[in-house]
Amino acid sequence: NRNPRLDTYKEENEHAINAEKSLIIIHSRLAYQTDQVLHIDWQSPTSFGALVSRWQGQRTGANEFILGFFNHLNLEGCILFGKDLYRANFEKAILINTGLNLADLRFIHLSRACLVGANLVGANLVSANLEGANLERANFRGANLKGTDLRGANLVGADLEGVNLERANFRGANLKGTDLRGANLEGTILEGRDIAEITGRKVD
Repeated sequence: NRNPRLDTYKEENEHAINAEKSLIIIHSRLAYQTDQVLHIDWQSPTSFGALVSRWQGQRTGANEFILGFFNHLNLEGCILFGKDLYRANFEKAILINTGLNLADLRFIHLSRACLVGANLVGANLVSANLEGANLERANFRGANLKGTDLRGANLVGADLEGVNLERANFRGANLKGTDLRGANLEGTILEGRDIAEITGRKVD
């Protein structure tokens, strides 16, 4: 009988990674039809981040294929400290209390995701899509949100003190209790609000 094992560990590892990726991709595609979030019993807060590193390997270009299929995942409490998530897709993902501090989130797709209480300290969110996201009590201190789309987002109680919000779009966003002291609001779109009224203090 033929030995079911492959010739080398490298080949077996590549097959395992491809199988894991296939499961995530299948879920991603189905979730857009069912709108169901996948709940996974992560063994530890670092499990998902370790998998991303395993799947991603060394980036070879701007678009890393597997990063486009993380929509509708429950990643509550996961630690993604400093993770390279450039152009990743987390649409409608659950990221409650997730640690995304110092992560590269440029051009990330987080529309309608739930990031209540998320740690985004020092994260790079340049041109990120956060339309309709729930960012209640999220901590953005030291983050860069230049050109970020925050239309319709819930920012109740979020900490944006000293954050770069240049050309960010807050049209229709809920900014009640949001701390914007010292934030860079140059070119920021705040529908129906006078930027001068909120610069240097919390929004009431």
